[in-house]
Amino acid sequence: RYEGRGVKKSVDSVTHLIQDKLVGRELNQAAIDGFLVAEPNVPENVVLAVSMACARAGARHKELPLHDYLALLANVPDPCVPTPVFTLACGGLHGSAPLPLQEVTALFLEAPSFEDALEHGGRLHRGLRAALAARGHPFANAGLTGGLSVPGLEKPGDLLEAAAEAAADLGLGASVRFGLDCAAARMVKEAGG
Repeated sequence: RYEGRGVKKSVDSVTHLIQDKLVGRELNQAAIDGFLVAEPNVPENVVLAVSMACARAGARHKELPLHDYLALLANVPDPCVPTPVFTLACGGLHGSAPLPLQEVTALFLEAPSFEDALEHGGRLHRGLRAALAARGHPFANAGLTGGLSVPGLEKPGDLLEAAAEAAADLGLGASVRFGLDCAAARMVKEAGG
């Protein structure tokens, strides 16, 4: 169903594995998250979805916007708009490229505003496409999460070098931080663990 990308199994996991253990429980985010992480047969996408649903319920109960409720839970007295994370490239199950990583992301932690970070992310995305073309990878498709999926690009280091080069060429080198989603749970599963 949906080439394995549907949510039926996730819904079944909630219904059959954790629903009875959550209904009627006190809305304590840390305790619920601890319970979810400790459940051995609950997939990570279900852990995230149920945790977020509980956070939304807690925010609604406190009559707070979600970001203010999360700041309260994290004991952050003066919350601010979060830094956007940009998906630059996709591999693994998110892209058609042989790249072993799920995603390569970029953050602009020193951007003076959300708007500036958004502009930097768009510029870097376009700059990375050009840098990859200059390195012999002219065809970059969009992956499932909007990042570039580059046929023939197999080494994460090559991708990161192209991204760093693009950032430097755009004058963004000092302000960008790169992140990796290695899909470690899938790697462990594939390795038989």
